[in-house]
Amino acid sequence: MTRKTRALSLFLCIILILGILPFPANALDGNSVLLPDEAYAEEERTVFQTPPLDSEIATDSFSVDTRYRLYEDTNYVVRKAEYGLLKTAAASYDKDTGYGGQLTTNQKKIYDALVNQYVAGNGLCGSSTESLIYTPTSGSMYASTVSDDAQYALYAFLFDYPQVFWCGGYTVNWNYNASTQEVTSLQITLKEKYTDAKSEILLYNSGVISAADEIASSLTGTSPYDYYKAIHDWMGQNMSYNYDALTNPDDHPRAYSSSGVFVGNGSTVCQGYGEAFKVLCDYMRKAYGAGLYTSIVIGTSGAKKDHMWNYAYMPNGNWYAVDVCWDDQAAGVIDTYFLCGKKTQGFNDTFENEHTEENAFSSDGTVTFTYPVIAEEKYSLSDDDEGDEASLIQIDDRNIKFEMMEGPYNLFNARLSIELEGLFSLGDGSIELYRADNGQMIERINAKDILEVEPETSVDALM
Repeated sequence: MTRKTRALSLFLCIILILGILPFPANALDGNSVLLPDEAYAEEERTVFQTPPLDSEIATDSFSVDTRYRLYEDTNYVVRKAEYGLLKTAAASYDKDTGYGGQLTTNQKKIYDALVNQYVAGNGLCGSSTESLIYTPTSGSMYASTVSDDAQYALYAFLFDYPQVFWCGGYTVNWNYNASTQEVTSLQITLKEKYTDAKSEILLYNSGVISAADEIASSLTGTSPYDYYKAIHDWMGQNMSYNYDALTNPDDHPRAYSSSGVFVGNGSTVCQGYGEAFKVLCDYMRKAYGAGLYTSIVIGTSGAKKDHMWNYAYMPNGNWYAVDVCWDDQAAGVIDTYFLCGKKTQGFNDTFENEHTEENAFSSDGTVTFTYPVIAEEKYSLSDDDEGDEASLIQIDDRNIKFEMMEGPYNLFNARLSIELEGLFSLGDGSIELYRADNGQMIERINAKDILEVEPETSVDALM
């Protein structure tokens, strides 16, 4: 029988926590084992992907033992092995659902009703109707919790959709059955942030579209990085910090809203910067298909003053911080706080020491949300290149060793690709990961747990 070269690609999504420990030279071995005839697979190219694993490896190096159960006369070699890092944020904040994704069922229903009424289909500000009437299904909402549910829904809504700029407060009223305590109807009334704010909705939307078109015309590429950078720079060039608004807020009603950017003359405070950045990113995702996902973050600055900034999601799976307000300097726009990490050096200290998150959104501290977890270091364009952070330093027919080129990393996904050349059978074999410091196996992936993907699926599609 003529033998053909075939490849088996295995993708391991492994959560690793790296420390720095020594690695013994030859910690592993691998032996072929005879399989029954029916398990033999010949001249076949198949792509597999594993489900996520939970593994901890206390080392800056690790080994992979490709122990397959094979025919005794099977002849194969490891043709290619690649290892890439994909650092990840905590799962409690979802880029697609924002703060709304952290709500309970009842809270989410109120939140969805608010979105449907006040956000237009193109993502801009919609209806100016002050009151929302929500009718819960029978037996789903009760008087004892309805106020809290409405409060959570409203805070999540306003932070996820700052384009509803005119809202500066709300009241909640409800009717309920006195005997069962079931809520039969809920009315939420939004209050204007400043006089005649609602009358500026059309002007505001036009300002967002005009800014987005101008930003799009300045793009030098179409990656999320290009979009984020263009938005960041446009804001720095077209906005200014309103210092007088800090002491005389009533004289500058638009300064504490993104309307100061899209309706006014660009004069605003940190809140306007933070909200405008998210508004532009969200609109350009819808209008231009840009892969932009951002969150608004509140907290205090290094001077212990109230502050607002943003977190932005990148294709490498990480979130990074963006503070356009601090990058907008009198001498020009800088990028010190553009896509930076916790340990990125700022003006006076690291980003995490200059920016303290506040999880309580309401003034009484009862409404709290979880933020994305940002990367340790500032983003660089090379961060999207798989495999850059690890080096293959040992390989033979069964054993592979990788060593981190940079680190330590706190929490990330590791993706390992192994291609075998020759005749082989996966059978009921496994791939095993070992602790490098003591040779103890910490994770085994069994063949039966590997998910088969369509053979024509490209490797790039799986990454």
